[in-house]
Amino acid sequence: MIRKKSKYDLNTKCMFRKKWKTAFSHELRFRIKAWIE
Repeated sequence: MIRKKSKYDLNTKCMFRKKWKTAFSHELRFRIKAWIE
């Protein structure tokens, strides 16, 4: 599946990265909370 990178592709990548970052930070916060308790 080789195709040209379009604006849409770049946007989805950006969104995915943002979602991943937020999910990662949430996970980290949750682990720290559990560790402190």
